[in-house]
Amino acid sequence: MHSDVRIEDVLEALGTKKRYHICQYIWLFLSMITATYGVLGYIFVGKAVPSQCATLSAQSVDGILASINVPAVDVVGIDDIYGECTVDVTVNTATSSQTVTVGCLDGQDFGPPPFTSVVSEFSLVCDRKILSRLPQFLVLAGEALGAILIPLLADRLGRRPMLITAHAATLLLTVAMAFSRSIVEFTVLKAFSGIFIDGVMLVLVTMALELTLTKERKFVAFFLLLSWSVSALTLGAIGFSLRLMSWRTIQYALAAGSLVVFAQILILHESIRWLFAVGRTKAAVKLVEFAAEFNNVTVDEKLIYGITHNDEEEAITTSTSSAASDTIPDPEDSPTETLGPEDSKTETSGPEDSPTETSSPEDSKTETSGPEDSPTETSGPEDSPTETSGPEDKRTETSGPEDKRTETSGPKDNTTEVIPTGTPISENSPTRTSGLPHPSTTTADVTVPAGASAAGTVTSATTPTESRAVMRHTNFNVDADPPGCCAFVRNKHLLINLFIYIYVWFVVGFSYYTLYLTESALAEDPYLNFTVNVLSELPAAIILLFSVDSIGRKKTTFLFLGLAVVFLTLSTIVRLFAGTDATSVLLPLFGFVGKLGVSGTYYTLFLYVEETFPTTYRLIGFGTAGMAAKLGSLGAPFIVFVAEDIPWFPSALISALLFVAIFTVIPLPETKGKDLPQTVNDIEELYK
Repeated sequence: MHSDVRIEDVLEALGTKKRYHICQYIWLFLSMITATYGVLGYIFVGKAVPSQCATLSAQSVDGILASINVPAVDVVGIDDIYGECTVDVTVNTATSSQTVTVGCLDGQDFGPPPFTSVVSEFSLVCDRKILSRLPQFLVLAGEALGAILIPLLADRLGRRPMLITAHAATLLLTVAMAFSRSIVEFTVLKAFSGIFIDGVMLVLVTMALELTLTKERKFVAFFLLLSWSVSALTLGAIGFSLRLMSWRTIQYALAAGSLVVFAQILILHESIRWLFAVGRTKAAVKLVEFAAEFNNVTVDEKLIYGITHNDEEEAITTSTSSAASDTIPDPEDSPTETLGPEDSKTETSGPEDSPTETSSPEDSKTETSGPEDSPTETSGPEDSPTETSGPEDKRTETSGPEDKRTETSGPKDNTTEVIPTGTPISENSPTRTSGLPHPSTTTADVTVPAGASAAGTVTSATTPTESRAVMRHTNFNVDADPPGCCAFVRNKHLLINLFIYIYVWFVVGFSYYTLYLTESALAEDPYLNFTVNVLSELPAAIILLFSVDSIGRKKTTFLFLGLAVVFLTLSTIVRLFAGTDATSVLLPLFGFVGKLGVSGTYYTLFLYVEETFPTTYRLIGFGTAGMAAKLGSLGAPFIVFVAEDIPWFPSALISALLFVAIFTVIPLPETKGKDLPQTVNDIEELYK
């Protein structure tokens, strides 16, 4: 990217609180409905349904009697005790009584109304119980894959196309799940949806942050957490209001949340920051101009084209002298042919070469060639514009009459100076261009005085003194590393950041989803448990909003981790030692604050990770960290089985893992008040 195109200045000039930005934010954050419903919707679609073995049929009873060798005529009575997975059958005869335990020979009885959950429709209980957690496991596994795949494609192909693709795919798969006729079909579709669900979340977060000024990025994290919480509350309302209806009806309601994708196709635009970062300058400029028109503001051309406030404007005054005329052949003897403004080059070979080589007058010669043959090139920053090798040969090489261009392959500072017409090329007036094409370095910048050649011919003819303003563009540095994974290996700070985030996100992902999916982790009633989980995120959003700029990102992370560790530890103690009355009051309270700490950490990391990776690697680093979170969350569906026997175990394990995470965050740099890094070199600046 052109590093002197300072996106912060461009965005500020556009006005981040005007119509364009507000419109983009609204449609971005509406995508959170899809992400929330996709991740948490199975809590209600696959909710646990009380069940017991169905009443034994006469045929099943006959089979039981045959298994214990008791003739039916000798039976005086049969007592049945129905459990969730077994039936205790006591057979009474005139002389004896025998008890036998059998399975649910005639299936399960889930009570009215039927099919309120995939669990009841597909009988996912007893020996099939693990299948009830498989869809949630596979959707999280799909998210882990999507956390790598979608960001990688988004860094290469663009943010907008991948967001819309992931959003549309999620919509189609969510609808398709409602038509599933077996748990296998449902699980496969759910797994594929996970790939795109996480892509929606990661890309929308990145696009929102890249659209935001440094001083306002905390609001992105706040509205991100707020939009997730509001979406989760609406999901809870849907789940509760439709709890007596078929799970397929709930599935249709979940799909309706993704209909915003049709509006996004028409309204949502590509990330301006990404367009500049990958060198798509024309598209970026066009988008900036559109946004400026939409906001009814004027953006300084210098900002759009990368001319910063520190660029110089020089008036170069040139005049011809008799000494200069002496060094240039007579136009009749040495005709000068010009190329157009595209092709003429001046070649120099070294700083020690004299500006002009002369020999005896009879050695002076003029070489002419076709319109493509006479480049004048420069190879080093110190090279003189005219190459001469010795005192014997003086020559002028010229090409066709149409294309005259000055070009260099040399210095990386990409300095461009527009040379006034009629000024001899010398060491003091080099015309050099290199790097990526740039709108401000075209021939439109050249002011040709009246009477001068339209082709911009550099001649030796005596011309009046001319003066002209020249824009000097500096620091057009291009990130040497294309989007990919190589920089993580070559740069130790990127690698350290990545490994820290992998562990912290793994632990936070496990903690976050375990508290959500364990129905009695924070309260006994599943709907109350879900509501406590969601409401704990709202104060976390408020704390995050005020703390990330007042105490910084790192200290905010420490704050939330500390709250989670302390109060989840207290929750564990209450479960172990408190009585029933104390548990009913203290458990939701401690669970609320503990979940607040986990949620706050989770969303602070969304902000923190984005600020510690450069633009061309941001989504790859973010996606890798997100994948770690999803890998950690894979254990959440199965920790439920442990919680049934050891209720205090989930909160105890989470507390221990988060305590270790506190120490792993220490090496991370503070990013408060810093611009989003554009290149790998910007990451190094964070550590200074």
